[in-house]
This record gives sequence, structure tokens and C-alpha cells, in this order.
Amino acid sequence: MANGIYVAASGATAKLKQLDIVANNLANTSTPGFKTDAVTFREVLVDKTLNQDDQDRSFVQIDKSSAYMKTGAMRQTGNALDLGIQGDGFLKVQTDKGVRLLRDGRLRMNTNGALLTFNGDEVLGREDKPVVIPPTATPVIDEKGQIWSGGENVGALSVVTVENPGELRKERDGLYIAEEGGIIAATDFEMLQGFTEESNANAVEMMVELVEVQRSYEAMHKAINAYRDMDSRVVRIAR
Repeated sequence: MANGIYVAASGATAKLKQLDIVANNLANTSTPGFKTDAVTFREVLVDKTLNQDDQDRSFVQIDKSSAYMKTGAMRQTGNALDLGIQGDGFLKVQTDKGVRLLRDGRLRMNTNGALLTFNGDEVLGREDKPVVIPPTATPVIDEKGQIWSGGENVGALSVVTVENPGELRKERDGLYIAEEGGIIAATDFEMLQGFTEESNANAVEMMVELVEVQRSYEAMHKAINAYRDMDSRVVRIAR
């Protein structure tokens, strides 16, 4: 079998994985707080001493995918419990699997005044305790996450960031897992009450990228078929 087919196959496999990632980005262009995933590739070099043709051979594979954390556009809703984070920051929330980070600021309160995410997880405040707001008045949340009700300060949101954004791992419902010990208090942010952050995935850009990746994958697939034809011809000649 022609060795080049393995190189083409490694490229096709990597492009297929990239195609899945770009398609997911495109599917989430309307998801509040969504961050696009970008992929990086790396070369895998096979030593020529391992090849019968005495040549070095390079393969490609996806090194990793990571979220592109650029702030999305802010959309005004007028809802006092909608919060958009402008700049570097995440809400800290308590889930059934532990503490997670969140950019989607569509919040709500339960009957006891506990502040919850859109999906029902508790929003954390000072000393990582759940935020509870008196339900008797509409809360006012200032640009630094301080919470006011009836003219009194009743708490503050825990707004944090991470030392190494590239190590953030996505989970369900827009949640992120940060590496242990890498969470620090955010300072370069502004909390916008009555706004939600839109997805930073641009539909047109994602469509263009999707077509480009698909064409690249098809080219790799054609190369694989070409090598197969070459092998078939060699076999026929040998017979």
C-alpha cells in the first residue's frame, strides 16, 4: 500500500474533527454567552528508521480545541435579572458537580430570593455563598456586581477570571471548568444590568469556514482514493 495514503488519512481525520467543531459553532450563533471553539493542529513526525522507504514522514492531528473568549455583543433586554459581563470575567456558580464558571447572565430568583442561573444552578457571592436577594423589591446590580435592594447593599456577585484561559474546559449549558487553583478575582470587567451577552460566533464567518473545511476534507478524501487506485493498479500489474 502507498505510504502516502496514511498521511492523507491523518489529514482527513483531523479535518473531520474540525468540521464537527465549526458546525457546533455555527449551531450556537444564537446562544447567549456562547464562545466559539478554535482548533490547533500539530505535526507528528515518524522517524525514517521506522519506514522501509528510509524517509521521514509527517502526519497531522488536532492538538487541542480551546474557546475564543472575545466578548460578544450586548443586547438590551430591560430585565433586571439579565446581566452582561463586559470584559474579563465569569459568574461563579454552584452545580451538582461542583463550582463552575459562566458567562450567560440570564438569571432568575426562586421564591426564597435565591439567585439562580437560567438552568437552575445557584449563583455564588461573597465567600462562595449562594446569593439571596430580598424578593420584596427589584434589585439593582452595579457595574462591579454589588447588589442593592431598597437602597441597602444586600450582597455582591462573585465575578472571577482565570490565570490561563486556554485551559478552560467547556461543559453543559455554557458552563466552564477551570483548572484547580487557577481561579482569581476579576478586576477588568463591567457588569451591565438589563443586558445579555450574545454569542461571539458570527454566522457568516462560520458558514465560510465550514465550506473551506469541507472542501479541504474532500480534497484529502480524493487523495486517499487516488492512492487506492494506485495500489490496485500495482496489484494488477504484479499478477
